[in-house]
Amino acid sequence: DDSFLLVFNASAEDTTFNLPSRRFGRQWRLVLQTLDPGADSLTVPARGRLMLAARSLALLRRAD
Repeated sequence: DDSFLLVFNASAEDTTFNLPSRRFGRQWRLVLQTLDPGADSLTVPARGRLMLAARSLALLRRAD
């Protein structure tokens, strides 16, 4: 089974999120984001940072 991470930003301002440690996955690949539904080439390492636009969400899949 695949592991997913769903990140919500309900704030009115852009926010940066810290991704989980390597224990949960070495890399996370963007599957979907509401700001740009066609963007899917982003890969973020464990403990990496992900900037999310105001009132949007991102779905990432573990890419180990």
